[in-house]
Amino acid sequence: MTLESLEGLEYDDSSLVERSVARDYDAFKLLYERHVARVYTICLRYCGNEDEASDITQEVFIQVWAKLENFKGESTFSTWLYRVTTNISISYIRKRSPWWARSIEWSKAGNEEQMRMNETYFEHSLDKKISDLPKQARLVFILFAIEGYRHAEIAKILKISSGTSKAQYHRARQLLKEKLKND
Repeated sequence: MTLESLEGLEYDDSSLVERSVARDYDAFKLLYERHVARVYTICLRYCGNEDEASDITQEVFIQVWAKLENFKGESTFSTWLYRVTTNISISYIRKRSPWWARSIEWSKAGNEEQMRMNETYFEHSLDKKISDLPKQARLVFILFAIEGYRHAEIAKILKISSGTSKAQYHRARQLLKEKLKND
């Protein structure tokens, strides 16, 4: 079946997954198009760099294509995909940390005024404040407060105890409160 024959038809994720497992590239392309923006956003939140987020996003979809038959349908495809995205993102930043030291690479093609505006926005944004948190506290905060994982799930993902997850979340909140109070 070609992409043209799939276009205009409404397929839910489960039917596209089923087709993709059977190596229907067009169905997988539709899954990709449906979810790439959210996957990229998750990757960007973890790594803080647009180029790296693009690389991680591509890695996510390469891994998903290779391991799609591992999806058992016990949750929605999007839940599974975003968990895969989180795991790959965390693995990536463990290998390349600390990402915040590199900060966002500003486009060399942009003019100097735009670069200053981007830098000012980044410096004053909540994302910057989150990126300045210690690594463990930052990861726990993102997983709990932004991605909605429970502490038991975070403990498994990060290979820490549930109590450590709770303590790191509390630490992150306290540090963010201080940073916001000082603005």
